[in-house]
Amino acid sequence: MLYSLMVSLVAFVIFSGVLFLINNLIKKIAPKLSNFSLFWHGLLFLSLIPLLPVNNLSSEPIIPSVLLNDFTHSHQIIKNSYIISEQVNNNDFSQYGLILLFIFIILGCIVSLHKFIYSCLTLQQFSNKCAQVSLSNWFNTQELKLINSKSNIRLIQSQLPHSPFVYGIFSYTIVIPKNFEAMQLEQQKLLLAHELTHAKRHDPIAVFIYRFCCSIFWFNPFLKDIEKGFTNAMEISCDADVLKTLPNKKSDYARALLSSLKLYQTQLNMSTLTHFSNPKHDKSIFETRIRAAMATNNKNKFEILQKILLLAVFILLGVSSFITKATLNIEQIANEVKGLKPVQEALVIPNFDNVHKEAVDLVSLNLQIKGLKPVKEAWISSNYDEVNEFRGAKPHQGIDFAAKKGTKITASFSGVVLIANDTSLHKNYGKVILIRNSENDMQSLYAHLDSFNVTAGQRVKEGDFIGTVGNSGRVTGPHLHFELIKHNKRLNPNKYLNL
Repeated sequence: MLYSLMVSLVAFVIFSGVLFLINNLIKKIAPKLSNFSLFWHGLLFLSLIPLLPVNNLSSEPIIPSVLLNDFTHSHQIIKNSYIISEQVNNNDFSQYGLILLFIFIILGCIVSLHKFIYSCLTLQQFSNKCAQVSLSNWFNTQELKLINSKSNIRLIQSQLPHSPFVYGIFSYTIVIPKNFEAMQLEQQKLLLAHELTHAKRHDPIAVFIYRFCCSIFWFNPFLKDIEKGFTNAMEISCDADVLKTLPNKKSDYARALLSSLKLYQTQLNMSTLTHFSNPKHDKSIFETRIRAAMATNNKNKFEILQKILLLAVFILLGVSSFITKATLNIEQIANEVKGLKPVQEALVIPNFDNVHKEAVDLVSLNLQIKGLKPVKEAWISSNYDEVNEFRGAKPHQGIDFAAKKGTKITASFSGVVLIANDTSLHKNYGKVILIRNSENDMQSLYAHLDSFNVTAGQRVKEGDFIGTVGNSGRVTGPHLHFELIKHNKRLNPNKYLNL
């Protein structure tokens, strides 16, 4: 579980970095696209896809994890080798290192969230000290009508020299600075129109979400770049919305921005808001905003089409990324990270439910269709749940059929061959065949073979010749080790075989 989570976090950081590189390329080809807030919303959503709890499209892993993780249950491991294997597993320092890394990430997240929550509380305390101001001094009749209809916008004045800003989630508060009246009345109205437009567009909520994500995923530097890009795009698009209603006020609006930047400088720095005179704010954005405000033509006939195309592209990327995550087997990737041998010849089937849809699971407590004995001329040398010192006092998880080397092995049930090699499972199993049984949704394991008569992906019928008895892996003599697995749990083969 921990390995899978860390693999997802690494994929999250890498995927965010790839998206940001794509963003830099898009900005060179079509720089105006990055001025849309929608563009950055799409990047944020796409970057979070690796973290979504998406179930794998396969109904279950090709190889049950009980086979990949349990290397010591087989009867052929003598007691001494079992102790050595246990000691090696206990000294898996890489796992401890991974746990420490995970703890470090969690502690960083706690610290980052603490700072974020503290900034929210600080902002609330700051606003409580501000004085309530009448709205009618600065807003026109239409704006007052909008504010009254919303009934969730208020205006307060602080005693600090900062630029006007707006914040809030369920209700919005516009904060004007000390000596705001010293500016020209026209400039005051333009700056407040900008903040009111932020409230109408619900930008403060978006700012809160971006800052919250950056706090949780503090270890991902690309999210901070995405958040910065969104903030710049939000301000530019808000300026454009203001100037759409005031097309003749471009030069006045630009001067108002410049005056606000010059007059109001403060150390007010809160992570839940964005304001012009924030000491950490990139001042270069104002140059871009002023140039945009002074542009001779703000109309773009293709703006709606561009937004529709941009939305379509992000939907396409989102769906494809979602499907990619759903088809990736994170557990198997994690197993490879842990050092387990990858499945080299196992059959990849997207959805096992499509295999023999007409087959009905008749194996139940009351009605059982029993399978064939896999080696007809064999005798049982070790039964299920049998305990002896050669296995380190662990119960036997299958049935051992003793026979001469080269004796034919037949399929107990019909199904699809998933594995036919000696590399997919632990070397103690030797040469193995794993078959997905179509009649009962079980998997049957045939281990310690001498040779194969089937290949991965091949469909076999009950009674088909699939291989020969051998002594590959760790064994005390030639035999077939047979197991049945269902829903990642071993079953007693005696209940399902006609012995």
